[in-house]
Amino acid sequence: MQAELTALLNAAQPNAVCFGGAGISPNAARWCGTEQGDPPNYPTIWSTSPGAGYSGGGAPPNTPNVIWNPSGVDVTLQQGDHWFYTPGDPIHPLSDLVDFFYKSVGCNGKLEIDFAVSRTGQLDPAHVARYSEVGAWMRA
Repeated sequence: MQAELTALLNAAQPNAVCFGGAGISPNAARWCGTEQGDPPNYPTIWSTSPGAGYSGGGAPPNTPNVIWNPSGVDVTLQQGDHWFYTPGDPIHPLSDLVDFFYKSVGCNGKLEIDFAVSRTGQLDPAHVARYSEVGAWMRA
């Protein structure tokens, strides 16, 4: 289905980042190998990899036959690796999120912080405030 997916992406969303999309999209990203905001092999995270299906620290310079495939570093806003909203769960402080930023974006990866939406389709006001705090820190 590679040709069909590539055509669909080119027609509908040519600049989309495609998680696991090596060989399908020029904007592919791979999994770093953990969901803790702490990529393996930190601080050595290369944006090339041996090919589709690869996760981990990437391929170092001068590795033959590599493709551009930067790492997506995913983490939950709620502490305890909770991907689904749980009322009252503590959320990461700004200092943790800044650390995740430096360990991902600072090492040529893409930081992905989840949005844990409640069953009513709303975001917790504390979560919104923390996302805003992260955005203000980045802009500063």
